[in-house]
Amino acid sequence: MTGKTSFVCIHGHFYQPPRENPWLDTVPCEPSAAPYHDWNRRITRECYGPNACARIPGPEGGIRSLVSNYGHMSFNFGPTLLTWLSRHDPWVYQRVLEADQASMDRYGGHGNAIAQVYNHIIMPLASTRDKRTQIVWGIRDFRHRFGRFPEGMWLAETAVDNETLTIMAEEGIRFTILSPGQAAAVRPLAAGATRAWKAVDPGLLDTSRPYRVFPAGRKGPFIDVFFYDGRVSRAVAYESLLTSGAQFLSRIGEALENGLEGPRLVSVATDGESYGHHFKFGDMALAWLFKTLEDASDPSAVNFGAFLDRFPPDREVRVRESTAWSCAHGVERWRSDCGCSVAGTPGWNQAWRAPLRRGLDRLASSLGEIFEAAGEDVFFDPWGARDDYVRLLLDPSTETRLGFLDRHVQGGAGGSQAADALRLLESQRMSLYMFTSCGWFFDDISGLESVQILMYAARAIDLVSGWTRQDLEARLKEDLSAAESNRPGEGTGADVYEKRVVPARLTPQRMAAHVVCSGVPASPAGPSETLARVTEGLEITGTVGAVSGTVRVVEPYTRIPHLFRFVRTGPGCEIAPLEEAPGGPPPEGPAGALRFSYRDLVPAVLHEMAAAAASNIESQIEPVLDRSAPGLMELIRLVGAEAEPCLPPECRRMSALAVSLEIRKAVAAVLSGEGPGAGRLPRTARIAAGWEASIDGRCVAAEAQRGLSRQMEVLARSPDVRVLAGILEILETVEALDLPVDLWETQNLYYFIRKRPGYPEQLSAGAALLFDDLGRRLGFR
Repeated sequence: MTGKTSFVCIHGHFYQPPRENPWLDTVPCEPSAAPYHDWNRRITRECYGPNACARIPGPEGGIRSLVSNYGHMSFNFGPTLLTWLSRHDPWVYQRVLEADQASMDRYGGHGNAIAQVYNHIIMPLASTRDKRTQIVWGIRDFRHRFGRFPEGMWLAETAVDNETLTIMAEEGIRFTILSPGQAAAVRPLAAGATRAWKAVDPGLLDTSRPYRVFPAGRKGPFIDVFFYDGRVSRAVAYESLLTSGAQFLSRIGEALENGLEGPRLVSVATDGESYGHHFKFGDMALAWLFKTLEDASDPSAVNFGAFLDRFPPDREVRVRESTAWSCAHGVERWRSDCGCSVAGTPGWNQAWRAPLRRGLDRLASSLGEIFEAAGEDVFFDPWGARDDYVRLLLDPSTETRLGFLDRHVQGGAGGSQAADALRLLESQRMSLYMFTSCGWFFDDISGLESVQILMYAARAIDLVSGWTRQDLEARLKEDLSAAESNRPGEGTGADVYEKRVVPARLTPQRMAAHVVCSGVPASPAGPSETLARVTEGLEITGTVGAVSGTVRVVEPYTRIPHLFRFVRTGPGCEIAPLEEAPGGPPPEGPAGALRFSYRDLVPAVLHEMAAAAASNIESQIEPVLDRSAPGLMELIRLVGAEAEPCLPPECRRMSALAVSLEIRKAVAAVLSGEGPGAGRLPRTARIAAGWEASIDGRCVAAEAQRGLSRQMEVLARSPDVRVLAGILEILETVEALDLPVDLWETQNLYYFIRKRPGYPEQLSAGAALLFDDLGRRLGFR
């Protein structure tokens, strides 16, 4: 940065609300995210992944190179989103962490990543205790993942008040980022007669330098604030500026021409999802911008920490209390019908927000009282234990759990109070999660996000049920009954709670019923992904006339186990608490037994069971096809596509099955290392295309995509001609059938293989030609 005076900092706030069913700790299927399983998966493919390896276009629309936007931009990822990514897309997760490390080298020890308040609550509406926990958890999560202390911290919706800023400063945070509309008045930092406060208009605020805030007065701690450029940021978020990287750069250039002297910073802050999810190819526009800035002498890209280190504030600012970037009415969007909405549907209102806030505030107050009262006999310091509970969220290992309990619980890890301690702490996590901002942000209480925070409320109620005589659920539903939905037929918030939340609730016995129904008898689809976090054991005992055994489930996070005996009863099961030694005779109507049917299962498990049943049927049909299909395929080749209209419909139908099977077998042969042999795979695909056979394109595409990924991984280890030939044949098949195969991962793997030092030298002359051909087919120029 030496000698330069013009800088650009692009900040992306990457965040999705936690979506897990709180009894299972897994994300259910979300149909609105189709064709993906849920919105996390969809946005990862459209945004988080593409920004880890954004395409720089080359000649004729091809790909010239891939770059990590995270390595050049300032960013924060929500801790709950990073938890999900670490479990479900570790490749993208690792690219995010690596990009921060690389940026520290680029910017003199200042990393691009900053922290975020933990689960995105609106801080001015939170209690002092909750504010501190959100900040402490956010810092601890950041240090665990990125291996360093965060210089900055993002506030949910940039919602700010002085108490929040004070706690951030006390916890060691150097800076945050706010909207220009959140600045009330400024004055010089240096002592002198000109230090009178001057009110500022958002459109006239100088956003090119940081400001210092003394939120508790001059005798208290301070924190620095960057105000983003409102005009450019709005253009990115709402005005399709990302349709062109050149257009983006031009707008930044205009912002730099502000007539101000000294160093100038154009800071742009938006939801990170703008780059690829909200605006398709927005990641490419951003990558082009960074590539151009890298090649130019001025301006240059920078992150906030590096700029602040070189150009500390010379002005002080007073912030507007209880304001946010996404509400023109302060923070009313999260507690009243202020007029802010997403869709602006005619005739709709958001009057439901106030009773939802009131109900959850009252519940949180009761949960806090229960936690404090019960915690006095359990913890040495209840609230200190809560602040440290993030340790178990980050590392749930037995060693960490035992150490935590020894430090915080009276009687230690081996005492009778350990289970109570974990249930109380988990009730407080749920209490925090039920204030996740998205529950109020959208337009109706029946939406996904509002239902999600009500699930956290229900889970919290379940966890404290043994410590109170109050009917917390009845009182919550009473409050929710005043929240009228805008959607016809939805009723009130209480109705939404009954229709959407109660069916998702899982007692330990109901949880066990899910494990039994989905796992007895064992299915070819393998263990349930939905139940992976709660299933601890399933033992089947052979008996005459019935299938029975024992099932063990654990509650997520608390890891409290529950052991039951089961009897399979047709389309359902009977579950009873285990009162006798495993291996004894199955109970006959024991006390506490409950009967469950498929109707009692959550949709996600029903989906998996349906898939397993279909796989079972397919495994029975496939051997018959395997014996008969080759003869049919030979006749099809002899008849030819031109005579296909003369054949009866059943022949056409069976030919589609035969062709699908042949293609899948050929792909399997490639994966096994046998190789398809003499172009059998593309030849079969051409027959299917010529006959216009009604093959299951999505199924065959999924097979082809898995085949490409696996063979590219093999290619990375072994530059073999046969492997390359197999990959090319799969690609020919994809092209011949116009299969909906996403080549994004294959392109990434190819690029990283090509860039590996010494890799080209390992290729024989024949393999080198095939490798170059593969690059052309994947779009590299």
